[in-house]
Amino acid sequence: MDIFPAPQIIIERVIDGDTIELSEPLFGVTKVRLDGIDTPETRTASCRRERNLGYEAKGYARALLEGRVVEIYTTGKKGKWGRLIARIGVDGEDYGQTMLEQGYAVRYSKEWIATPKDERWC
Repeated sequence: MDIFPAPQIIIERVIDGDTIELSEPLFGVTKVRLDGIDTPETRTASCRRERNLGYEAKGYARALLEGRVVEIYTTGKKGKWGRLIARIGVDGEDYGQTMLEQGYAVRYSKEWIATPKDERWC
């Protein structure tokens, strides 16, 4: 898998813990879905616990990312909603790994996807 050179781009806003919006388009899009992690939902949460965890993850992500210059590592592939699939580097650290280590995310895997949505965070 070829990874394109990591351009430095400003994060315009955090949509949730695993989706961000860039200040300028990359590969024709500004929305990026983080590769390899999943965070709780806020808007489409299955339960109150998930929504609360989602707001915590989003708050942590905002503190780390909004307005910051980051490196974007991607193959240029897009997900089912048209978002660019990528990893983000912040001060030399992998953002997704940080979210996993802090307990705000889980690895996005076949097993996780197979878990019924209302059992993931609830």
